[in-house]
Amino acid sequence: MSYITAQFGRPVAKPRPDRPKGKPLTEAELAARWMALCAKEGRISKPKVKADPKKVSGQMVHRVRNGLSDTPRSVAEISRRLVISEGSIHSALVILKDEGAAKYEIEKCTTGNGNRRMWSLA
Repeated sequence: MSYITAQFGRPVAKPRPDRPKGKPLTEAELAARWMALCAKEGRISKPKVKADPKKVSGQMVHRVRNGLSDTPRSVAEISRRLVISEGSIHSALVILKDEGAAKYEIEKCTTGNGNRRMWSLA
């Protein structure tokens, strides 16, 4: 294994990613191997794997559809009114949005610099 012997004027010892002999790596392959090595050493966090969407029953989706109104409301407000967790409400709203039964508008938050989705019937 070969080592890099200097970095910005100070000595370091760091293993290089192995490469097949006689064939230079492309820049993309070298970058991918460096990323894998850095993730393995703990210098950077590993890429996040997207989780599967939460499964929501048809009854839950129906309850959320009945709880929506023409006036836009946030997920927290809908959750408080229907006494259902915010995660389940959000999953049901995404299903309703895909069906075309619900829509959302982006509203600026009064505190801070964030935005929030306000859901209503489509």
